[in-house]
Parts: sequence; structure tokens; C-alpha cells
Amino acid sequence: MSQRDRFDLVCYASDDIWRVWDDVFYYLQKGLDAGSDYVIDDILSGLKCAEMQLWTAQDNGQIKAAMVTTLQDDYCLLLVAGGSGVQSWMQWLPVVEQWAKGCGAKEMRIYGRRGWLKVLPGFKERTTEMVKSL
Repeated sequence: MSQRDRFDLVCYASDDIWRVWDDVFYYLQKGLDAGSDYVIDDILSGLKCAEMQLWTAQDNGQIKAAMVTTLQDDYCLLLVAGGSGVQSWMQWLPVVEQWAKGCGAKEMRIYGRRGWLKVLPGFKERTTEMVKSL
């Protein structure tokens, strides 16, 4: 079994955020604490009104990681991510990229620490912004 097969990727509708909020709060807060202009209330508000999307990586139904995206103009921005086993669950990023492309995004962007470049194939550093054409 490949590492990718270990995890299921789940995207939640805005009405379903409440079901998993307690399970993802810590992962998202830890990611925000590592350096973000957003606070957790911004994320929750964006998720509730469907301006942002919540994705989780689950192993046998247990949430191991969470990430939040938002569609902007012609790109998809990964706002925050956190959890355990990053190299395993970030292998699902191409699924998110395909979804974004289907929504009209031309680029995937991530603003984050330089260390993310090690686990994000195809991304390049542009100051503190990482960008990938879709």
C-alpha cells in the first residue's frame, strides 16, 4: 500500500464544518501560529460562508491533518495547513490542484515557511510566496 493510499482526502461543505471543527482547530491554529496574517476566527468565518474550503486527511476515519484553501481571482491560495505525517498527506495536493483548476484557477499559491518547499513538488520560491502553474 502506498503512503497516498493510507489517507482519504475529504472536503467539507460549509454546513458540515461544525462536525469536525473540534478535530481540526488545533491543526489550523498551530499552522496559523507558525506565521500568518489570519486568525482562527477569520478562518472559521470564511469556512462558514463558503469563501474558504476545509480539507482533511484521514486515516481510517481519524483526522490526521487539515488545510484551508480559498479561490481568489485566477488562483487558489492554500491559507493554512497543519497535522502529522505531512509528507504523506501532502501527496493529495494534486487533487486540490485539479479541483482548483476546474474552478478556473490558473495557479496554486502558498504563503509560508521555506521548509514547505521540501514537500511541495513543482513549487518555487518567490520571496515568501510559493507558486505553481496549473
